[in-house]
Parts: sequence; C-alpha cells; structure tokens
Amino acid sequence: MNYKKVIAAVLCGALLAGTAGCTKTGKPSAEDSIESILEDYEEALQDFDADGVLELTKWDDDDRYYREIEELLDIGNCSKEVQDCYRTIASSIAVDYDIDDVKVNDSKASLFVKYELTGWSSVFHGDDYENFDEVNKALKTARSKDKINGKLSFQLIDGEWKISKISALNEVFAFTFDMPDVRTAPDPTEATTETTATSSETSSTMPRTDDNSEFVEAGVRCLKENSTGILGVESSFKIGACGVYDIDSNGFPELFFLSADQATDDGMAFNGNLTVCSYDPFAKEFKEKIIVRNAIYQAADGGLYIIAATDKELIISHRGGEESQYHITTEIYDFNWHNIANYTRMIYYDYDTDDYTYEYFQNGSFALTEKEYYSVITDYIGRTEVVLDRNYSPMVNDIEFSLAGIPVVGMMEYDQAMEYVKSLRYSV
Repeated sequence: MNYKKVIAAVLCGALLAGTAGCTKTGKPSAEDSIESILEDYEEALQDFDADGVLELTKWDDDDRYYREIEELLDIGNCSKEVQDCYRTIASSIAVDYDIDDVKVNDSKASLFVKYELTGWSSVFHGDDYENFDEVNKALKTARSKDKINGKLSFQLIDGEWKISKISALNEVFAFTFDMPDVRTAPDPTEATTETTATSSETSSTMPRTDDNSEFVEAGVRCLKENSTGILGVESSFKIGACGVYDIDSNGFPELFFLSADQATDDGMAFNGNLTVCSYDPFAKEFKEKIIVRNAIYQAADGGLYIIAATDKELIISHRGGEESQYHITTEIYDFNWHNIANYTRMIYYDYDTDDYTYEYFQNGSFALTEKEYYSVITDYIGRTEVVLDRNYSPMVNDIEFSLAGIPVVGMMEYDQAMEYVKSLRYSV
C-alpha cells in the first residue's frame, strides 16, 4: 500500500485535549474514526464477513443495501473446493487510501479508495486445471494484482460515524460470479473404452446430431432447478424472465433468465440476478457461466439492462445507483464465457453546485479518457447483431441509443420457456 493505516495503541479519549488526532472535546476526530472503520472493513472483506461489514454501516436488515451485502458475501451454495479458491482471493484484498483525502461536510464524509487483490481472472482462465487444488495453488503464487477504484460515504449518526454508501464492491467480488477452468471432460481412456463398446462410428463424449434428448432434458432440469427464483421475479416485476437463444451459434441454445436469490413467503422477490447458462455436452448439463447480480431490483430506477451480442462477443450493459452516484457498466464476454473486459462510466451529481461530473474506467481501475471510453463502446455497439433483451429504451444522448433500433428477441414466461425447450427435441 502507499499509505500505512496505524491502529491506535491507546484510546484517543485518554489523551490530553488538543492532542493531534482528537477534537477539542477529547473525542476522536472524523479522520481517526473513519480510519478505524476502514481497518475493520478491510478485515471483514478478507473473511467474507457480511455481519462484520454491516455492523459498520447505518443500514437496517430491511434496507436493500443490507440485503445486497448479505448476498454478495454469501458463498454457502458453492462447493468446498470453490469456496477455498474464493477465500484465497478474498484474503488478499487490501483497501488503500490517503486519510488526508477524507472530505468532511458537517455530518457527512466521503473518501475515494483503491482495492487491490490477487489477479484471479488470469489464473481462472490461464490454464486447463485438473482440479481445484491446482487453481488454489496458482492463486496463492500469482504475482499479478487487480486494482479497482471505489468510494465510501459516511454519515454521523448519534455521534458515531457509519458507512452510508459503498461503490464498486461488486467489482471487487466479481470472482464469486466466475469459475476456474477445471476439466470436466471424461478421462480419455474411459472414453476410448466406452466408444469401443458401442460403435466405432459413434462418439461417446458428444451427443449424436440426430438425438438431442440429453440436451432437452438438461434444459428442463435447469429451468426447474431455478424455478422458484424465476417465478418470484415474474410475480414481483410482472415480466417474462426466461430467454432461449443460441448466442454462440454452436447448435445448442443458451438459457438466460432473471432469478431472485430469495423470495418472500408469498413468493415475491426484491431483486433479479441475470444468469446465462450454457450446455456442456461432456457433463450433459447446463452450467452457469455468467451471473450479473441485481440486474433489476425494487428501488430507485429498478435496475436497467441490455443484453446483446456481436458475432464474437456477448455484451451485458447494466446501470443503477442513486442520482448522486450513478454507474453504467458494460461487461464483455467471449463465447468461451470468459469476461474479457468491463467498462464503467460513473456519473456524479453535486447537490450543492447542481453540476454533473464523469469518470470512465476499464476493468474497474484503469482510468480512461472520455474519447477512449466512447471509442471502445461504440465499436462493440456498432458490431452488435442481436439484442437478446432489454428493459429500457436508451435516450438519444446515450451512447447505447443505436441499440434501440435493433430487433429484440425478448424473454418469455417460465411456462412458455419450458414448453419451448421441450419443443427443441431433435431440432438441434
């Protein structure tokens, strides 16, 4: 780190009034209090400790931001092997800042920070691993680092500073939405034996082109397994939440859907994650390849998104936030479902001056000029061939406006998607 964060050896109140770091009343200064918060915040992130983070905030358990932190730091549904990899990455997280840069305005404060962590993406997709132990070993010895710019806002409540807003944390924990490339194909000797036992003319590891029943059955299973979350979104948001389309043109349509992490007792949902699943002919299963958390949600603008594709890439653009700090993030994936780039434009609104300011980033940390940002986004949009779905129409002054003129495939309701997948039997 560029700046050392020192833990006080004694309470500030024990020092004489007027000592550096304390106010005239003997209470810790805003800077000292915020620095202490950041130390606990960093430790909680490293431990996937959602409760530890939430204790530092002003949010109640019925607040949307509270639930988002709980969901973001919950990896309980992952296998132990995957959790071990995620925990290795999280343990490397460092929060870098200059405490002198804290901006304090009466009962509010803000501070720009930089998160640094192991460069996990190059490890996840840099080799074809035999098992997760190999992945974890590579993560522990990786030299590359990811750096992500973020901002923390604070509020003084009953004499105590609390975090009131956190930006870019989903980018920091983007690794929890991805999986390393661990081999899933059958052992070559097993495949050879099975092939010999059946027919020398029929592959044992790939489905026959005239019989795609395994693909259809896998699609039905995938929809059923996610039915609760999908139906929760459809009930709450009154939309169709399932899409079926051959994005990579390999003959096997992908499934993409909006699904809630958790529904209430009456089946209602507060958010919808966008998930893209692709069929693995070796495992004979649909596998989650992409998850965009909170693509839609029941607050503010409700979360806006566009899913589109060129002949080489999948584009997912999603936006949201408060008026004072709004973001538009465009994620780019190749057709091996690897995240090859993320581009973000941040829009800040100053209530005091009534001015807007803009920042542009690549992969969360590398600052771009406005010209550089518009150049790369315009290239992707200009090559777009199909819009898979969108829940808003871009404005004339939006860089995404030209996508409004491209026909939309759209999503269908769960029951319709189920029947459509069944109808694909023998048609691949």
